[in-house]
Amino acid sequence: MKTTLFTLLLILTTQLVFAQSSAGYTIEGDRPGKKERNTDWTEKIYIGGGLAGLSFSDRITSVGFSVLGGYRWTDRLNTGLGMSYQYFEDKYYDDKYNVFGPQIFAQYLIYGPIFGMAQYEYNILNYNGRNYNYDGLFLGAGYSQSVGKVSINFYLLYNVLYEENNREDGYSSPYSIGANFMVGF
Repeated sequence: MKTTLFTLLLILTTQLVFAQSSAGYTIEGDRPGKKERNTDWTEKIYIGGGLAGLSFSDRITSVGFSVLGGYRWTDRLNTGLGMSYQYFEDKYYDDKYNVFGPQIFAQYLIYGPIFGMAQYEYNILNYNGRNYNYDGLFLGAGYSQSVGKVSINFYLLYNVLYEENNREDGYSSPYSIGANFMVGF
């Protein structure tokens, strides 16, 4: 069971996300050399979503997706809201899990492609008809690389609310490693 839960949580922490904004900006801010201009507020809104943890075998089925939306306050600061869902089934142990919940996040470009990130999430793990609630406050940093309107971002976050021996906590580790792919209009 621990291996199954660990695999589920590892899948949840790594996501493939495609985000777009009407102004061609990514979550990580403007392209280098662009100046902030007086634009319509709708050009600062971005939306996105994607698939996460896709895995299919004779034993394991895992499917997840996420949606997000946010606002680009400045060239360096972005905030947003998201929602994620993950279905996981292990046929060998006859286990099925559903994990879903909202998130709120902020990213700030520190220097060049390096950004700081904070994310709070509240998850509901549905296992055998019973709900387990747990949350996490993740702080960390990442690296963003843009080519045209496409960006790839890698980040390492640490859950400051993590409790090692808390059986009600759905996280198997305080660390979260993630990667995002962003595509702008």
